[in-house]
Amino acid sequence: MSQRVIVEALGALIEIDATARSAASFAAIQAAWAAGTSHRSPADATVAVSAEHDDDVMLSVLSTDVTLAALAHRRGELWMLHAAGLADEQGRTVALVAPSGTGKTTAARVLSRDLAYVSDESVGVDPQGGVVAYRKPLSIIEIDDAPKTQVSTATLPGVPWHPTSLRLAKIAVLDRDPEGPDEPVIMPLDLAEALALLGPQTSYFCDLPGGLRAAAALLEATGGAVRIRYREAETLRPVMRELLKSDPAHGVKPAERRALRDFTGSAPNDGRIRYHHAAMVDELLVDGGAIAVLRRGGEGGELRVLDGVGPAIWEAAHGADFEEIHANVVAVHGAPDGIDTRAVLADTLSELLRDGTLANEPSWCLADGVHWVTEQDRTTVFTTDGGNPAVVFEGVSHTIWQALAAEIAIPQSVLVRRVAKNADAVDDVRDDTVAILAKMNRQGLVGLT
Repeated sequence: MSQRVIVEALGALIEIDATARSAASFAAIQAAWAAGTSHRSPADATVAVSAEHDDDVMLSVLSTDVTLAALAHRRGELWMLHAAGLADEQGRTVALVAPSGTGKTTAARVLSRDLAYVSDESVGVDPQGGVVAYRKPLSIIEIDDAPKTQVSTATLPGVPWHPTSLRLAKIAVLDRDPEGPDEPVIMPLDLAEALALLGPQTSYFCDLPGGLRAAAALLEATGGAVRIRYREAETLRPVMRELLKSDPAHGVKPAERRALRDFTGSAPNDGRIRYHHAAMVDELLVDGGAIAVLRRGGEGGELRVLDGVGPAIWEAAHGADFEEIHANVVAVHGAPDGIDTRAVLADTLSELLRDGTLANEPSWCLADGVHWVTEQDRTTVFTTDGGNPAVVFEGVSHTIWQALAAEIAIPQSVLVRRVAKNADAVDDVRDDTVAILAKMNRQGLVGLT
């Protein structure tokens, strides 16, 4: 008898291969994953179950492995929040976002008495606000320092599961505090606050088409995110019903195209240190003139919100030197008496360089709305709006395009090194690479981050 079963996770079909386990172990897997079992095929990915651990450890490891396989398969397709999800009879869904070990599973178990369980781990949202369920076993901490117990959700007492279309009604950030209020306190989050809290709890954020702009559109369509400060999960039951009264996301605005910076020529070789945006994935102007910046790093990307003098620095840091940036900061904020504005700016620039927000060289990325087909050593590029004819890249141009496509955003020196890898005349390659990038920029295919 085959010891394989396919489960559905975030819309991906993941095959669990338990051929290395005993029949009793396979029965435990089937029981734990009963609510998520699918009869569709073929599988999108396979997770092999090791014979190494006892059943308790194996089930806990398997839950993580299935989650990672599903997240990897759906990267670039969904906004995947580290969240519990609960839905009402109409399919309106609330995503309760929180880091691991801070109350998501407890909230999902308690709230599933009244509502349909969607997930206690990851909630996927498509660009139009549709929610993709992940009905994995509940991962419950029963003994400290022991593997989480995997409890099937098939017998949860809440709203019976049915194949209704799920739509996002609200995103709520959980803030469980043992010293918190007796009754939950709901606090609206502005866009900057919401992105700062949701960014670290998003898987593969850098791969989400539209990035910050897509997330902002979904938040706007659901009336903005909220933060819930509470003490016990039981008190969230009436709160959830209130949140579910929100109109679910419909007619979500498509993410606006990212406005890239044009290349205006190489900086003069005058010995001055110049400042550029680092190889960031996306940026977004948010509340009060702050700027959210998303770049690669960590599991899903690193998000920083620039406020204070940050936006004035960001605006000027396009090949500008210290004095040019200082002039822009003073023009925007003035020069308060008793403040050494140059010393403050020097410290701020050093910090932004250290944390990777700024760099001393330009970085490049592909423009939104470009598509391409690669055949052997040539790439054919075209735009979705039909405004430009297809362009064929070969040789160095093909190498440049493939490097940009692989990295989303890449520093110019790294790009030059890749082109020059098998070349002897690095200086000539550098000049040729910059010239090709400038031409691609004029064609509207690439730009500076």
